[in-house]
Amino acid sequence: MITRTVKETVREYDKNGKVTRKSITEVDEIDDGEEEGWYVDDSFFVCDECLEGFSSLGDIDTIKIAKLNDKAAIPTKREGDGCYDLYACFDENYLAIEPFSVKLIPTGLCSSFSDRYRISIRERGSNTKSNIKVSAGQIDSSYRGEWFVALYNANKVDVVISKESNKVKCFGDRIVVPYSKAIAQFAVEEVPLVVIREVSADEIQADKSERGDGKLGSSGA
Repeated sequence: MITRTVKETVREYDKNGKVTRKSITEVDEIDDGEEEGWYVDDSFFVCDECLEGFSSLGDIDTIKIAKLNDKAAIPTKREGDGCYDLYACFDENYLAIEPFSVKLIPTGLCSSFSDRYRISIRERGSNTKSNIKVSAGQIDSSYRGEWFVALYNANKVDVVISKESNKVKCFGDRIVVPYSKAIAQFAVEEVPLVVIREVSADEIQADKSERGDGKLGSSGA
């Protein structure tokens, strides 16, 4: 037994392998045996630095991604980035989005993951070069179909995602976006556990707040 005091955020697992998060300010007596962690009241705790290579709990915190199209790209991210890059996947040489319209862009991917999470799709910074925006991007844990990215073209000309270009190019009648570049990014977010309870309007008004029923523009100068 190695005895030390740590102050850090650790992951908590119950006996069934379900993971939650809990901040531990001080922990003594950390077992250095086969299980790199410790039990407290039938819960197993693991330090973040001990988690690498720890596989006895199975697919904890795993987002399972499968290719529906062999040419699809598995989402990627660099260490330290908060979001994963997401790529288009289609068989044609190009795909056009008409001005001021939304088009569902296929990714060739499907997924399965814990209902503790949701996938939130959003723009990348580079989307500003072509003025395309993500419209309504949410993947639920129960969804098993193909991921599509709803892209809105905010330009007066077509946006063309092309396999024949390697950088964003602006022409008089179109904007060309390279197929090889990510079209969006997504964050893995925890789903908070809440309960919706119907109450009276009087009860809502009784919960006083500084803003009250102030409308748009009621805050700030």
